[in-house]
Amino acid sequence: MTALADYSELVIAVGEYLDRADLVDVMPRFVAMAEAKLSRRLRDRRMLVTTMLSPDAHGVCALPADFVEVEQVLAGTPPRAIEAAAGRYAARFAVSGPAQVYTIAGSSLRLAPAAETPVALTYFGRLPALEAAQTNWLLEACPDIYLYAVVHEAAIYLSAAPVAEAAAGLLRDALDAAAQDNARARWSNAGFRTMEATP
Repeated sequence: MTALADYSELVIAVGEYLDRADLVDVMPRFVAMAEAKLSRRLRDRRMLVTTMLSPDAHGVCALPADFVEVEQVLAGTPPRAIEAAAGRYAARFAVSGPAQVYTIAGSSLRLAPAAETPVALTYFGRLPALEAAQTNWLLEACPDIYLYAVVHEAAIYLSAAPVAEAAAGLLRDALDAAAQDNARARWSNAGFRTMEATP
């Protein structure tokens, strides 16, 4: 059982926190604004999605609609990791051959050299909209993040500076704790290996 089971409970909790019961009509805007900001700030293992892309003859493929940031790009058969490159550097790979690098431009991923090879993209996806889904992984795992983020948006709307400042501080603490939890979950058993020459 989580502290806040769904969107409705979040709305009630925000109203209680602010001692305001008249914000129900504008609450979807506060939640959407909080989610937009959280999607830009959060990088959590539960945001990772892997999907297959099919580049065209120019090595270009559309990014998923919920794309936020690349974690890994595998291309070719068999798949192998390729690195990101700045546009001018990627232009050096204009000759044919297997894809060596990729660039992101707008809502597209481009391989260089251009290749119609399958691409396995692992990326951080935007938070699923809570109003539509009623719940998502963040509300289940970190209800405090949602609560403080939405309270912060509502307090800005109400011009309640002390409440906005307090909520922002609590949100920072909750995000820091979530980042530590994520790092432990992803890397706690990772070994260390130097990639440089040793004496």
